[in-house]
Amino acid sequence: MSQQVPPGTSRVNLAGRAFTELDGFHRFLVASGLSYAIFDTEYDFQRAGSATAGGHLYWKDDGLLRLGPQRQDGDEDDVAEVDRMVEGMDFPLVCHGLSYDEFTPPPAEVQQALHEFYPLRGPVFGYIDRHLDKRPRDHPDRQPPTAPGRPWYMRHGCITKRGYERRGLMTALNRFIALEARARGFRGLSVGTNSPTVMRSYLFDTDDDEEKRKNPMAAAGMRSSVFAEVEDLCKYRLEDFGVKGEEGEEGKEVFPFRGYDFKRNVWLMWCDLAPSLSPLQ
Repeated sequence: MSQQVPPGTSRVNLAGRAFTELDGFHRFLVASGLSYAIFDTEYDFQRAGSATAGGHLYWKDDGLLRLGPQRQDGDEDDVAEVDRMVEGMDFPLVCHGLSYDEFTPPPAEVQQALHEFYPLRGPVFGYIDRHLDKRPRDHPDRQPPTAPGRPWYMRHGCITKRGYERRGLMTALNRFIALEARARGFRGLSVGTNSPTVMRSYLFDTDDDEEKRKNPMAAAGMRSSVFAEVEDLCKYRLEDFGVKGEEGEEGKEVFPFRGYDFKRNVWLMWCDLAPSLSPLQ
């Protein structure tokens, strides 16, 4: 399987593929008992059938799961298709956070589906571990889990439905998940994101009392910091990740993330849920 993402791969194509090919992964996350969502209790259904069922996803009904032509993100056709996908999400779920305990990873067949959908996932994280992680190799939160909730809790991601942004939903849900994790005995959250907004909602590493009051995670007695940052992912070549045997046109080097709708920087963070009790200090 090619390790390169096709240039111009549109958001609609990727969303359609993820919806079908990663169904097992999403079901695993929902069943983990560690994933949560926010619902709009005053949501107005757009289609009659949705209200009867309590909500419905119309991507398959509307023919949006077909892999259409490769479009450049942001062009007229791409924007129109994205609008159709949003219109097909006629349900009151407006923000969700998917998580799991790393002591209980996804089953083998789910991990294989992840590998096939994200063939560079392993090589990229391996590169980060070897070259960009700023923590000592024997740091407690770099060790494999030894029991449920020990030593860490893996956060997968938080997404807000279009039209509900800038209302503080993501920050509120992240804080709820962190408090719930702490109440269950988890020591910390591992967070990876390419969104500056998500990064800022967690990032806090200061003793300034005024700044603590501004940050909901800090106000709850937590402390977060970036332990690895990938700057400009588009500059990396396949061989940087240890992937051999593929060449671009006329033997040119392959830059797998160029031409792909991917924000350039990636941040990996650790959120310490109880700094006063943590062995990390």
